[in-house]
Formats: sequence, structure tokens, C-alpha cells
Amino acid sequence: MDSSIVLWETETGLFRLNGHKESITHVEFTRDDKRLVSACKDTFVKFWDVASQSCFYTLTESRSEIYSFLLLKEDTMLIVATSELELYIFDLTWLSGEEAWNGVKRDAHEGPIWALVRLPDNTGFVTASADKKLKFWGYDLVSEGTQKRLAMREKRVLELRDEARCAAITPDGKFLIVGLLDMTATVFFVDTLKFYLSLYGHSMPVTCCTTSPDNKLVVTGSADKTIKIWGLDFGDCHKSFQAHDEAVSAVLFSPSDEMLVWSAGRDGKIRQWDAVKFEAVQKLDRHTAEMRALAQTSNGNMLLTASHDRSIRGWELTEEIIVLQEEEEVEREKLYEEKLADDEDVVAGEKKDSEATVAERKSEHTIIATESIIEAIDIVRKERQVDKDDLEHTPHPLYLAYRSASVDHFVLDVIGKIRASYVDRCLLLLPLSYLGDILQAMAGCVANKYKVELASRIALFLIKMHHCHVTNSVEVVPIVGLLRANLPKGIRQIKDTASFNFAALRLLANEIENSQEIRVFSDLSKIEKKQNKKKQKHQQQQGTNNKKAVLHTLAA
Repeated sequence: MDSSIVLWETETGLFRLNGHKESITHVEFTRDDKRLVSACKDTFVKFWDVASQSCFYTLTESRSEIYSFLLLKEDTMLIVATSELELYIFDLTWLSGEEAWNGVKRDAHEGPIWALVRLPDNTGFVTASADKKLKFWGYDLVSEGTQKRLAMREKRVLELRDEARCAAITPDGKFLIVGLLDMTATVFFVDTLKFYLSLYGHSMPVTCCTTSPDNKLVVTGSADKTIKIWGLDFGDCHKSFQAHDEAVSAVLFSPSDEMLVWSAGRDGKIRQWDAVKFEAVQKLDRHTAEMRALAQTSNGNMLLTASHDRSIRGWELTEEIIVLQEEEEVEREKLYEEKLADDEDVVAGEKKDSEATVAERKSEHTIIATESIIEAIDIVRKERQVDKDDLEHTPHPLYLAYRSASVDHFVLDVIGKIRASYVDRCLLLLPLSYLGDILQAMAGCVANKYKVELASRIALFLIKMHHCHVTNSVEVVPIVGLLRANLPKGIRQIKDTASFNFAALRLLANEIENSQEIRVFSDLSKIEKKQNKKKQKHQQQQGTNNKKAVLHTLAA
């Protein structure tokens, strides 16, 4: 997949802007809606001219991943937040032909900076971080001789009770909303930073938030796949929507007076909601990976969506009227068609037998069983290390409780205690660092002819599931060589033992039948054939009688 920006517009068609090499993390229009700014994991910030479809400037000062950026002072200043806990400030006056000053870098937080929010009066901005702090910043343009530079100062700090994941400020600058890791959103007064409301109701951390143009509503998105509409008067939840199939990554109010809000999720879909009528309006699903950011032009005529599929799509507002009933009907028909496709006739071999396959999900039993295997291997590692240094060492109590002859037998005994239907799933849940220890224990058991059947099953399953890792691991390859040498011998011995026992039972049965003139063992296949013939004959007789009764009735 190429790293490009795709801008989709109904009038001009589809055109592509190439440039970025990694997934795009943030995008925003300038105030005049003629230029586009994008940031990416490749540490670059690019400026695009929408009319000429070209990148006319690239900022390369950052050496780390860019989480977010912010345009300030009528697009003359760019604030960039990076993964190295730093803020970069760049001069953009060259866009209007004025004299420029150099950029400034400053350490801002002790944790990742997840949100940048501009103050409504354009006097500064706010940063929200994982270090449980929210900081207010101001800036001054300082002259040093003929040079000019930007001096950034920290004005206020708000201590939070948990990590901040997102932040928003109402357009009138009265309230500050902060989404926290403790599954709540807290509302503060901007002027005094005093607590006002706590919005609680999500079952997982709040990942994004936005405020309405009339300063009365707040919309929060969460990792619990829902968005909630709150009132700022009393902090009550007006409505909760199951918005996406994965975590909600971004929400954004449209600048119009219609009170429409956009939501984007990790399922790659964008949905629009009516925050007054509490209805779903439309769905956009052109992206193929999780969504990262949303942005709109100042008049709301175009929506930008940034995704991890390395594309940015622009959606233009049209004059087409959306009929909600029709949209709902289309959605229902789509769900019905998907259900029909799932319920089609099953062709032999296409569908797995649910009784013969590995459990699809982890359960409490498999997790507990896996932990017991890990604990056993940790004990074996310590026992092997101690045996070399201390001959008077007392073995672990669990090892003594199993009364195993060796540490290899101990590992196999622990796995043997697990229910047979859970063994495969437990082996899949084990970390790769334990693979060599288990194979080594199985090789020891096979060499000592201890539970060869179970040991061979475990060894072959692990080699099949982790074939690439096994063949490329210097430590595991010699163990596989031991298994290859000893496993056929052990299996052949089991086969010979079973054949010998079967022959002995057959000889014993013949002696009993000859001496007592009775039949000990009967051929079940012959008995089943006789029973089937009797059933068929009985069914044919019933069918003949029914035909005679019908003919008799018609004749009457």
C-alpha cells in the first residue's frame, strides 16, 4: 500500500497527493480552506495546496513520531506535539510573505501529549498529557537584535486524578472538558480551574470529546464503542449510542446550527448523528483501517478523515436530501443479506466441525490451565539451575506433590492434568519463550518411554503451530533433532504393544469359545446389518398397508 493522501470530492472527482511514507496521524485545513496540513509517523509535516494538488513545503525538524499539531494566530504559528514529550513551535509567516523567525523546541510534559487545544481568544493553547497534568501555555515574540524568536511560557498547571486522554474547550471559553483514563470526563471552569461536573457512564476510558457550537452539549467517545451526549447544565446524559464495532477514536461537532456530530472508530467507519433528535444520519465507509482524526472546513462544507490506511479522504457536503427511513431500510436490507449469506447451505469441507476444533475464545479454565503450565516450567528452570550448584537443595513443594521421577516427567504430568479439550488452546496461549522448555521436556519423556502418546501429541502440535520459529531458533533445532530420533521408536513401541495385546485377547477369546462353546465376542457390524434389514422390511410393510388403506378410501 502506498503512503498517499486521497482527497475525494463529488465535483472534481478523485485525485491523489503523494508524499507521506507512513500512516497519517493528524490533518487540518487552514483558515481560508485553501491549504491542507498533514502530519505522519514519518516525522514530517506537509503543506498541500488543494487547487494545484501539490505539496509546496515540508517541515523536517522533528525526529520522532508526531501525535498532533495545532495552527494558531491566524495560521502564522504551528504547534507540534511529539512522542518524545516535546513541543515544537514553527513560524508560518512565510505563507503570507512576511519576515519569519526560527522555530523553538521545549520539553513540555513527563508523559505523552495526547491533546492540543487552542484557547478561544487565541492567546495560547492547552496540552493534555499522560503525566496527569493539563498545562496552559502562552507565547511572546521576542526580538534579539535583528533576530526574532518565539518565547513560550507556562502559565497554569491543572493536576488531574488520572491520565488525560483528550480535552476540549467550549467556544465561549467558559468550560474545559478533560477525558480521563478512569472512564469519566471532568468539566472545569477555565478562568478559575475549579471543578464543575463529572460525566460518568462509560465502561472504558474516554478517548475523545467535543463541544457543540452553542456551548450547551458535550459528546464523548470511549473505548467501550459508544458515544454519549451530555448536557452542560446538569451533567446529565441525554443519549448513548452504540456507535461503532470497535473503540471510538474521534468525535467532532459540525459548525452548522443543525447540531450534527461526527464519530470515527477503529472499525474504519465514520458516522453522523443528530444530537437533538437522537438519530443516526449517515455512514461513510471508504477507509480500510482504523480512523485517527477528523477535521472540517470553517463553513462545514467538507469533512476530512485521516486513517491508518495511509489515506486522507475529503467528503463534500451536497444538496442531496437524506431520508432517514430510507437509510434505515438500506441498513436493514444489508444486515438481512449478510445473514442470508451466513445461513446458506453448508458444503462438506467448508465449515469446521465445532466438536472437533480448538476452542475459538479464551476462557477462565484455559487461562488458569496455561498459568499452571507456566508455573511448572518456571519451577523446572529453577530446579535445573539449582541441581548443578547445590546437591542438598530441597525441591519445590509442587514438584514433590506430583511425585514425578524427573523434571521432564513433572512438566508432562502437569499438562496431563488439563482437560483434553483444553490442551491445544493452552499450548497456543503460552509465550514463545516457553516453547523450548516444553519441547525439551517432551524429548526427555519420549527418550525415557514415559507417556509417549501424550508427549508426541504435544510436541507435534507445537512444532506445527510454531514451525517458522522452531526452524529459525538455534536453541530449539537440536531439541527437534532429539525428537526426530526418539519419537518414531516410541510410537513404534506403542504400536507393537497394542498389536501384541490385541492378538493375546483374540487368542484368549478363541480358547474360551472352544472350551465352553459360547461366543464371547460378536461382530457388531453383522448385528447392525441384520437390524437394518428388519427395519427396512418393517417400513416396506407399513407403506404397503397405507397404500391399501388409501385405495380403499378412494373406492368407497
